[in-house]
Amino acid sequence: QLGYTAKTIKDKFEKTKGYRQFIDFHISNKSASQVENYIFNEKGQLKINRNFKHNKNYIADGSKVLHKESNKLAYDRVEKNKFLMNDTNLKTISQAIKELNATNEGGAINTSSKNKQYQRNIWIVCKQNNIEVADFYTPRESDYLFAIKNCFDENQKEALTKEMKERFKEIKKNKNGLYLDE
Repeated sequence: QLGYTAKTIKDKFEKTKGYRQFIDFHISNKSASQVENYIFNEKGQLKINRNFKHNKNYIADGSKVLHKESNKLAYDRVEKNKFLMNDTNLKTISQAIKELNATNEGGAINTSSKNKQYQRNIWIVCKQNNIEVADFYTPRESDYLFAIKNCFDENQKEALTKEMKERFKEIKKNKNGLYLDE
């Protein structure tokens, strides 16, 4: 976010007064919020899916799924229908949800996390892949636009566009007092 690599920041600021406090604060907050970063399948029945293949960027190691390049933990399969997310970016969430959906029948993807960005990412991935999602997040129009713009499936794009138009079918007033339909 700062535009510097972690090594550059460490080299530049490691000897400053507040650096260690910042690192300790970041680690304690990350571990506290990580506890809530679960994705789970409600009412899902576990099935054995030997055909599920991880994305080329991930490798499975027992119950853990790691980033192939760095061997850092992406997520952990804590239970048969519950994954603990270590990395909460869209690509990792997408990988976890696809695996969770492929190994569970029925139900909807849900989370207990209160992190709105994390909830948004789960909602986007589920909508793009036509996976049922629980009602834990209220999407904005910009969320729909992002999901549509980054969706690879043309049929799903059309379905999302239709859903967005129905959901945000509000008549807006222009400067002259006339009502215009989106």
